[in-house]
Amino acid sequence: MASQLLTPVDFGFPQGAFGDYPGIGPIPSTDTTLSVPRQPTYYVSAQLSQPLSQLFRINLGIESAGTTRAIENERVRAERLSLINNVKRLYFAILQTASALAANDEAIALYRELGRTLQARVTQKVALRADALDVDFRLAQEQLEHTTRQNTLASQKEQLNQLLGRDVRTAFTVEEVSATLPLEGPWTVDFEPNRGAPANITLPSLASCNSSVAAASSRASGLGIARRSFFATRATSSSMRATIDGRGVAGGASL
Repeated sequence: MASQLLTPVDFGFPQGAFGDYPGIGPIPSTDTTLSVPRQPTYYVSAQLSQPLSQLFRINLGIESAGTTRAIENERVRAERLSLINNVKRLYFAILQTASALAANDEAIALYRELGRTLQARVTQKVALRADALDVDFRLAQEQLEHTTRQNTLASQKEQLNQLLGRDVRTAFTVEEVSATLPLEGPWTVDFEPNRGAPANITLPSLASCNSSVAAASSRASGLGIARRSFFATRATSSSMRATIDGRGVAGGASL
């Protein structure tokens, strides 16, 4: 807000208007005129308010927004994990179907060869016609199953392409699960200290260590950890996952 005088304002004070004092003299000592000039005068007004009664509600709203954001993050994480699970499930389903198709191909080749053999034996009258018809029936069954699995494989590949955001007609092949690689050679078994067993023993292969420990100590208990080092080739390390199958170990390794 601003204001300004329309005309100058003058205030006159004659000599001694406020008195004449000994040792000081008249106040003012001479005739004095005070003038107020014509210039703009500005007034600034500011106000700051804080809703004390609404602070608790505002804080609750902020906490609610943070909780909602955390819930949405977990929902996105759940959807991502679900997508990963579906991709893995379809991948292994495709592997299973492809393996079944390979078995179908072998069965079809077997029944075709068997059919030709039986036809020749029927012509020679050393085999029954029913046997040849049974082989033809089994061959037709395998061919029908082969066609069904081909359609299933195509559908599974389309579903996987859709999950990966690609064109459903994109052609691809899946890598077969690698075969089990045996870990042959000596193993070092470390035992818990102060349990009666030796610090470690070496076994020629992964097997029960009860007899070896019993030879060193008649009273021993605790847990033994078998370990060994091995080198993985590029083919076995491409998946970056290794699983040790201990089903072929005779006996147990615990004491």
